[in-house]
Amino acid sequence: MATLDESATQPHPTSPPASAEASLPPAPQYIGAGFWIRVLARVIDAVVHYAATFFGSLLVTFIAGIIVALTGASPTLLTHKLQSYSLLTYATAILGYVLYFTLCEGLYGATMGKLICGLVVIKEDGSPCSLGAAFGRSLVFLLESMFFGVVAAAAMSSSPKRQRVGDGWVNTIVVKRKDLQPSQLRSGGLFAVVFLGAAILDGLIAFLAYLLKLVG
Repeated sequence: MATLDESATQPHPTSPPASAEASLPPAPQYIGAGFWIRVLARVIDAVVHYAATFFGSLLVTFIAGIIVALTGASPTLLTHKLQSYSLLTYATAILGYVLYFTLCEGLYGATMGKLICGLVVIKEDGSPCSLGAAFGRSLVFLLESMFFGVVAAAAMSSSPKRQRVGDGWVNTIVVKRKDLQPSQLRSGGLFAVVFLGAAILDGLIAFLAYLLKLVG
């Protein structure tokens, strides 16, 4: 008795229609913010950093005044100690600067300068910037700043997404806040907490550095 070929009786899997792939939404294309608006944001953040450093050093100066009043120590000697520059002074200033940017951009996506200028840091896929990415781009910025922004400007001019070298290494983009969906932005209350914490930490690092100079 003749039997039918089994392959003829088995149903063949159907492939998805070609229109299914075509119906997928295209990946978002983000355009980075311009060079000069980012420079302005950096200037504002530099003011914030120096203000935090100033208050940290001011507190140590107040402590020095108490020491002079209680012990009769030479105010000239203490003043000389506080005004002297050392490797510790520069290292702690850089540390506070990097941590300020890392915390603000990694936990909120923007520093005070970027928030005022309407900018935010995101990953290339549109997801929030992470602490690791924020730390990496901040470290690379220190190297770029040695060339007075020339390297950053050249990198941004040759990048379709206007990324500087640090952005390219950690896959981040600085975009305008108005170009993002509300769901991609973090709350203003979070910024207040993150900014205050980062600024206080920046000032605390400066305070400890000047305190070590005072007692050293």
